[in-house]
Amino acid sequence: MRPIVFVEELGFARDLVMFFISNFNRDRLLEFYESYAELRSRCPEIPEELRIFFHADEYRKSLVGQWFDLKKQKTLVFDKFGLDALAEIAEDSEYAKRRVLRHYFPELGDAELRECMDSVAAAGRLIRESAYGDNIKSGLYAFMIEPKAVLQLLAELLAAGAAALREEYARRADELKALQAGFDFAWVIESAFPEEYAKIVLAEETAVFVTFMLHENVEFCWRREGGGASLALGCDYREILGARKHRVTAPDLQEFGQAISDHNRVAILRLARERERITVHDVELATGLSGTNVYYHLMQLQKAGMLERGSYGKTAYFSLDPDYFRGLCRELEEFAEPIAHK
Repeated sequence: MRPIVFVEELGFARDLVMFFISNFNRDRLLEFYESYAELRSRCPEIPEELRIFFHADEYRKSLVGQWFDLKKQKTLVFDKFGLDALAEIAEDSEYAKRRVLRHYFPELGDAELRECMDSVAAAGRLIRESAYGDNIKSGLYAFMIEPKAVLQLLAELLAAGAAALREEYARRADELKALQAGFDFAWVIESAFPEEYAKIVLAEETAVFVTFMLHENVEFCWRREGGGASLALGCDYREILGARKHRVTAPDLQEFGQAISDHNRVAILRLARERERITVHDVELATGLSGTNVYYHLMQLQKAGMLERGSYGKTAYFSLDPDYFRGLCRELEEFAEPIAHK
């Protein structure tokens, strides 16, 4: 039987990182932004010059999300929270400059990178000639001129956010314990994955590290690597996965009609069928809709059961749920057969 290990720190880290990322990406992450309203009221205002650390690109990748990796290099979880060493962030400005330049200018060669790290003027030319918006450019300028001061501000901000979030986790400790007590790994896997894949997962014997999130309420985030697997779940995962499991055998026709009534959603379903997996950015490019509208339509299709949501690293993707449409066909078949009247 597969050993299950509950780890609070992984979910805590995901919640903390998404709190800051959502503040600078409200249009793409409105759901997360609204979830953190109470926490935001207890944290200091986030300075604009820190945008460069939290800005998410079209694939929802941010510098802070990659910098403070949520798992160790060779294991799936960490023993201590990765931000415990916040006070040391400002001490290694050379490392930080390298990470910032690599993140925003991945095409730089080693010689160009070294020149920009050694010369504010060279870094300034690179930033000025880039296609980034003024808010990103100004943040990059400020960082390259006074990296230690900006990093110290980042460290203080993350520490304040972590302290406020710790208080919330402490207040809701009983809720987290109840989630652990009621956790059924087999039920989750059978509800989340197709039958054949679920059998493979359940037959494995390596450990699974399970974490629960108070805010990043995805139904599940599953990662498999050499030594085991990690599973991150939102607090109402049972309701979401339970509804999906029910819809596999009995889709709601009225809910289907409401979800399919918008031509944009039909286009999204066709795109998902064509590409197998789609991101918010994929749909934006294909339809011309804004990120906020795309996310709304994707949520409606996911809620109805037509789309499944998963993640690869920091990138959320959506794919068709074939079991839903098979069940839908079974539900519609009755209308193709006339009722035998006596």
